Amino acid sequence: MANGALKVYVFREVEDAIEFHRKMSNCILAGERGGLKIEGFHLGNSPLEFSPESVSGKYISFTSSNCARIVDSLRDAKNMVLACFLNISSVCNYIKYLSSKFGLDVVLVCAGRYGSPCSEDLLYAEVLRDMILGFIDKPPTNDFSPFLKLTSSGRNLIKLGFHRDVEYCGAVDVFDVIPLWDGDGFIAFQL
Repeated sequence: MANGALKVYVFREVEDAIEFHRKMSNCILAGERGGLKIEGFHLGNSPLEFSPESVSGKYISFTSSNCARIVDSLRDAKNMVLACFLNISSVCNYIKYLSSKFGLDVVLVCAGRYGSPCSEDLLYAEVLRDMILGFIDKPPTNDFSPFLKLTSSGRNLIKLGFHRDVEYCGAVDVFDVIPLWDGDGFIAFQL
């Protein structure tokens, strides 16, 4: 989103993402299964692939092994945002804004890995919760990549050749853009 994608439509099933892509002009296919780009898709799930040259001014039809399942189950949510270490402070500020203005409860939902909890999601949720509640003002580090490299997900991605992605995803507050659910996809939002 920070690199100019117009909107990201998320689909649980590969076939649904392909079908949407066929119907939508100016749309690219992105996604993974088992950490690897789906055959015939333009992009995988590597954040480093989503460059301005690849996504700016385009719609994205996206599917993934884990995140898409969660998004699909929360389609009726009023205020869903996607969060990671790369945008943690912006997400924290947005959640605090919603909570103070509207008195909304906050539910942190972790994508996990193939239906099971994963330590990197739990760490993120703990840090974000502590920031929201004011226990800490900012994340305890600017680089979570050493931790991410130790997780089962991180080790798997490194084994698949995505070492740079694991390092990149451990960086803190690279973006102030929040992917915000608008009822059928995610749009870029900034406070």
